Amino acid sequence: MAMRLGCLGAGAGQACRRQICRAAHREHALNAVTNHYQCKDGRWIILSLLNEERQWPALARCLGREDFITMSGSHQARPPCAIAGTHQDLRRDLRDQDLAEWRRILDGNGLVFGVVGILVTSPPTSR
Repeated sequence: MAMRLGCLGAGAGQACRRQICRAAHREHALNAVTNHYQCKDGRWIILSLLNEERQWPALARCLGREDFITMSGSHQARPPCAIAGTHQDLRRDLRDQDLAEWRRILDGNGLVFGVVGILVTSPPTSR
């Protein structure tokens, strides 16, 4: 759904209208390998694989999902968009390990990812 935003034009002082579109829910993102997923411990990881041809086979192996890679003689990987249910598969598979374990696995295989930070509150100090 789109929202309308009113703003003042620079210098002219005239109102303008810009249309801002809301981002699609993560389950409906265009690319499963540039999306965020929840880990077993409730923490979130953001996959950011921009070179799918090179990185998809490595991710499939990290997940223990060699079935995502074709077993033809050329061993060519199928791109994520060619596999039905990729978002759901990744969501389920990434819930198998805690964030710390995924960091070790993904980083050890040279895959690009991010971690969603959390706010940790410390107990109040007495003065």
